[in-house]
Amino acid sequence: MAAEWPWAGAGRGVLHRLYFPRSASAQAIGKPLVVTVYDLIQAHFPHDFPAGEAFLARARYWTSRADEVVAISQVTADDAVKYLGVSPDKVSVIHLGVRPAIPDDRLLRRLRLADRPTVLHVGYRHGYKNFSIVVEAIGRMTAAPVLVCAGPPPTNDELDLVKRHGIAERVEWCQPTDAELAGLYAHAGVYVCPSRYEGFGLPVLEAMAHGCPVVAADAGSLPEVGGDAAVLVHPDDAEAMCDAIQRCLFDPAARQRAVVAGRERAARFSWAETVRATAALYRRLS
Repeated sequence: MAAEWPWAGAGRGVLHRLYFPRSASAQAIGKPLVVTVYDLIQAHFPHDFPAGEAFLARARYWTSRADEVVAISQVTADDAVKYLGVSPDKVSVIHLGVRPAIPDDRLLRRLRLADRPTVLHVGYRHGYKNFSIVVEAIGRMTAAPVLVCAGPPPTNDELDLVKRHGIAERVEWCQPTDAELAGLYAHAGVYVCPSRYEGFGLPVLEAMAHGCPVVAADAGSLPEVGGDAAVLVHPDDAEAMCDAIQRCLFDPAARQRAVVAGRERAARFSWAETVRATAALYRRLS
């Protein structure tokens, strides 16, 4: 991601910093400074991030000098106030958007998923991502769905985890392209996001936009993004997650409701709206 995003309108322009550099040398000279905060996971789970305090120190430095702070969710905005000391009247919430990719079904064919009920997990699985609760939930099922993990290759601990819960033969690990991931969303019976914290949770909207029901943890920004269209469960409740996944997979009426509600929800988050809100902020500052 670029270190900065200069923008010049009718006025003096704006410098928009998209992350927190270690160097303080490239400050905005004579221009308003906007800083985006995506999440503050380091403040919530310091044991998962050995360099977390250094990151938070840089975040405090840059946000304290910003004329405006952009947060990608209300949860992130509240965290910026709480952990960085940002004044609430200096924070603007501008949500991200979603644009569905054209699905490529070659990975589906390679994994032989066509006639298999599929649970999809996307992204990293360590620490706060809470992957083990998904494995436990699927291990409780009398039915036998396939768990597709789209993300990094499995660690030895993850291989041991799925083996202990008796589902090792029903787990597929893959690193899809964007188009292949779209194919997985379009095929899967349910996308599950068990994370204990997300600054936004873009895969929730990606799944919904492709007509895939969503089961997510009732944590972080996931309720804010998924709204009533997602089935929300406590991140530690494997039984509730098991029940929610089974309803999405095997209850046609519940599945259809989730598909319709999800598409409607995803349509509310467009990149055009993100651009419009960001440009309006620039005009106000410049």
